[in-house]
Amino acid sequence: MEADPPGDLVDALSSTALFVGLGRKDLLTVVKLGKELSFRPGEKIVEAGEGDIALYLILEGKVQMKREGRVLSELSRGDFFGEMAVVHGQPRSTDVTAVEPTRCFALSRWSFEALVRLFPELPMMIDGELARRLRDTGEASR
Repeated sequence: MEADPPGDLVDALSSTALFVGLGRKDLLTVVKLGKELSFRPGEKIVEAGEGDIALYLILEGKVQMKREGRVLSELSRGDFFGEMAVVHGQPRSTDVTAVEPTRCFALSRWSFEALVRLFPELPMMIDGELARRLRDTGEASR
C-alpha cells in the first residue's frame, strides 16, 4: 500500500483521541516523528512478551488484542495500542493482530518522549485510555 501524502496523514491523525486538539503545525511535527505502516488481515503486529518500543495509532482497519488466545478487545480507527511499552517501558502484555487491512502510525519510544516534551498532557490521556480498557475487560477488578 502506498503511503498517503502528508496532508492526508495529518488529517487522519487529527481524528485520533491523542491528537484531536492539535493544530496543523503541531500535527506536521507529529508526522515527522513517526512512520506509517500497513498490515494484512491475520498479520501479527505485536506479540505478548516482546520488548517492542512503539506506540501504534490506528488510521484505518481493525485489530484484536488477545491474551493467551482470549480476545480482550477490538480496536479500530482512532484507537491506539502499545502504550505500556512506550510510556511505562514494560514488555507487551497482549498479542495484537490485524483482522482486516489495517494502516497504523507508529511512534518509537524516543519519538514519543520528544512529543511529551512538546505536549506534556499525552501520558495523562494515554493513562486515561488504559484505565478505560481495564474497566471494559474486567482486568481492573482482579
